Amino acid sequence: MADQNDETNPPVNPDDPLVWNMIVPGTDQPLCWGDPRATWGGKVRDLQTKHKNMAQQNLAELRLTQPWMTTLLGHLTAARDLMKEKGVSLSPEDRSTIGNIGLGNLGMVEAGLGLIKDNPNWFPPEFDRDEPAADMADRALWLQAEGVSLEIAELWQDTAQAIGSDIVRGVSDANPYITQGAKLSGSNDTRVATYKSYFKRNRAKKATTPPAQP
Repeated sequence: MADQNDETNPPVNPDDPLVWNMIVPGTDQPLCWGDPRATWGGKVRDLQTKHKNMAQQNLAELRLTQPWMTTLLGHLTAARDLMKEKGVSLSPEDRSTIGNIGLGNLGMVEAGLGLIKDNPNWFPPEFDRDEPAADMADRALWLQAEGVSLEIAELWQDTAQAIGSDIVRGVSDANPYITQGAKLSGSNDTRVATYKSYFKRNRAKKATTPPAQP
């Protein structure tokens, strides 16, 4: 890498050598000492290639607007309110104690429904033979919304995680700049220590984590 020069315009030819404090192509940031992309004998193309790769790693670039979110929340709220008209809310205790249909009892349920329907003379008049079948029909209709509901929940979780990952990666990529900038300026900003402590904890964790077994 060449020494710092007095050029005011950053080089644009991919074959031009890197120089200290040049503006990294595609950004408004200078090339600083400690930047992992800066190498002796490096070319501008090296920065451009790596900058492109970093952009490709960006998982979510939503650029949401409040009007769009207001519209989405309106639809979701309407769906929730519609479900409340027919739905049942259980307490935490109910969720852990009442039964449900599953693989362990599905055969019994189906057999019982058939027997109840086909053998009316087996039951006293006070036994409501229609109720289990009506509940089964309700369940089948209610579960039609399960796929969409789960898809919405998964999409929400995936998107939130992708945005979080992009934020962590982007802030982590600033490490060489923050390290060098704080060192050269003699900054006493307490946020620098908080920021750097994250990387120290990660290095310590990696040093104490046993390797994965083959």
